[in-house]
Amino acid sequence: MLQANGASELLRSPHLVSLTSKALLLFSLWVVTTLMIPGCSVGDFIGAYFNTFYNAQRQFEEAEGELLAQPDTRQKELPFGFAYNVQAGTKTKFAGVIEKCSKLLQYHSKSKLVDDALLMIGKSYYYQNDYQPAERKFKELIEQFPTSDLAYDAKILLGYAYYTMGEKTKSSAAAKDLLEYAVQEDEDDYVAKASVLLAQLEIDNKNIDLAITYYQTAAEKGGTSEERCASYLYLAGLLTQVGKYQRALDAYRKAESASTTYQAGYKARIGQARMMSKLGAHEESLSLLEELLANSNYRDYYGEISLEIGNTYKESGDFNSAVAQYTYVDTAYAHTEVAANSYFQLGDIYETKLFQLDSAHLRYVRGKTEYPQAAITTQLGQRADNLTKYIQFRNEIRWLDSIRVVWLSPRDTILPHEPAPADSALGSHPGLADSATASASKLPTLPDSSGQDSDSTLAHAAQPKLGSPDSLGGKPDTIRTRIPVLPSISLDSANVRLALVEAELATLFYTSMSLPDSAERWYWHLLREHASSAQVPRALFTLAQLYSLDSTRSKATSDSLYNEVATRYPETEFGAEAIRILGRPMRPVFTDPADAAYFHAERLLEAGQAEAARDSLRAIVANYPSSPMASKAQYALGWTYEQRDDARSDSAASSYRKLVSLFPSSQYAALVKPKVDEYDLHIKALEQHVKDSLSAAARDTIPSVVKDSVQVKTGELEGKDGSPVEEKKPDDSSATEKKD
Repeated sequence: MLQANGASELLRSPHLVSLTSKALLLFSLWVVTTLMIPGCSVGDFIGAYFNTFYNAQRQFEEAEGELLAQPDTRQKELPFGFAYNVQAGTKTKFAGVIEKCSKLLQYHSKSKLVDDALLMIGKSYYYQNDYQPAERKFKELIEQFPTSDLAYDAKILLGYAYYTMGEKTKSSAAAKDLLEYAVQEDEDDYVAKASVLLAQLEIDNKNIDLAITYYQTAAEKGGTSEERCASYLYLAGLLTQVGKYQRALDAYRKAESASTTYQAGYKARIGQARMMSKLGAHEESLSLLEELLANSNYRDYYGEISLEIGNTYKESGDFNSAVAQYTYVDTAYAHTEVAANSYFQLGDIYETKLFQLDSAHLRYVRGKTEYPQAAITTQLGQRADNLTKYIQFRNEIRWLDSIRVVWLSPRDTILPHEPAPADSALGSHPGLADSATASASKLPTLPDSSGQDSDSTLAHAAQPKLGSPDSLGGKPDTIRTRIPVLPSISLDSANVRLALVEAELATLFYTSMSLPDSAERWYWHLLREHASSAQVPRALFTLAQLYSLDSTRSKATSDSLYNEVATRYPETEFGAEAIRILGRPMRPVFTDPADAAYFHAERLLEAGQAEAARDSLRAIVANYPSSPMASKAQYALGWTYEQRDDARSDSAASSYRKLVSLFPSSQYAALVKPKVDEYDLHIKALEQHVKDSLSAAARDTIPSVVKDSVQVKTGELEGKDGSPVEEKKPDDSSATEKKD
């Protein structure tokens, strides 16, 4: 990129040198004139004129030198298109230049120095980021003095001003006008300046090939070594961007030859090391990087050089050495931009080379806070977010798989004292929130015709919340009871949720992490394991897209998948898009009055009128039983009973049973049936548990005297020796005494 001194050189005009020569010539004429003309009035007048001009020129050169020497100006990557930071003293000098030159234009409008004055005024405004008055002065100079040597400077500065104001069409026109004129006049220096501006405009337009051509011209025609060096560095950067590493290496070598400062020489040499590594010459690259580390002039760049050594190890496939080098960099140069870049490269190795995603996630998370202003921070944040989602999906899949295992092979256990709540396993799982915390301020955002969840509400809907045994009766007895312990969600609910999470994971791999192979495996796994899931259309359509972008597969492969979606799921959004891609006629769209009624019910619920909303939902089911909205309304009715503050489990279960009865083939029935079955299972388990507890308690608390009485009545009393004892009847006297 263009560096400090390069930017300064592009703004300093070679024709400004002729300004002093012109002024000296005019001063000599003034001396001759004053000697020939008697009196001092003319001499005083001309003396004041030249004094004003010389003071303005001296003040301008001082101000320009101060501005271009500032570190923040010298570190700019571009010679134009940025705002200058003008110090107060420098600003005062520019204001003085404008004042003096304006007086010269006012009182000496026919002077030979008018074009010089116009250029100094224009540049003084430009340096102060005041582009409109600068534009007026540059245009005034070009129009009044088209053949002036200073017209070149006015044209290039006019192009810069337009670019900075965002008027890139005008900027391009000014640059092309200058380029054409400079070529005709063999002014190579201005050919180079115009080419640099045009190259940047083409970069903005994403036309890299044309930008490369312009920079090639600028590098060859530059008026100074610094300008040529800067242009070669730009050229090499663009060639690297398009993968032309050998040409980039040649450009970096030419930049080194043209460099006049150790900073420019360093950039040329480290660029060569990078290109050598790209071309497979890893040993040569490492050797050059070690030379740079051995040069104390480059001590300010040691961190960047060390990072580049790690990059070379990585590109050579020596991942162990690369990991060790990156670890050294992020420790030795902590809280710097090179440390942030080191974390990114380290995470990339773990993610894309070693496939240790937890380790990659750790590095990305650390890296995004290492040096927040670093350019790589945005990518670090994106990578960290992607892997955070991956870990969440992975953990949830493991949890749901474990639930499936328990359902398919349940185990009994002894529950001492009071059993744990039925939903404790779900509540303790970190990947899912309890549905009790879901928002109930509006009707659930239900699946559309594609079967996808449009927000997290439906994701929680698969979690049971129709009640537990404890909510339907008193506390269980403290007797140790053997009962089967089952998960708090049914097998069907686990399968529904598992299919959704697997689809989300596959989509993450495909759209965010650029891992199409992993996405393909998970989509096919979903199709095999969950063939009846609502996620099937999505999986088929995405696989078709994936194969359509794979040049190694025939078009028939993707078309067959599109055809599958269009044929089996024409009512889904994926089916409609597949029909469009295949060029088939679209089905007509019908307006359903039930849609408006459902919208009205949503508004009532948002207003806190739950009962009125339920009445509206019941009306939809009654008035539009054949509408697709009917099953949705019946589902929403149960949902309001389940999720509202006055949650009523029995009413919710009743509404869901009706949904299964009226619309057994709907996606909503498939969604709630596992919840209803689970609810019924809890009720039966409770009833059996209470019955068993009461029976056991009754057996343990029967009085022994009752037992003796029963034995006496049945003649089963025995003597001490175990022989039967004959029952004795009380005599009459004893009976009389007892009676009395």
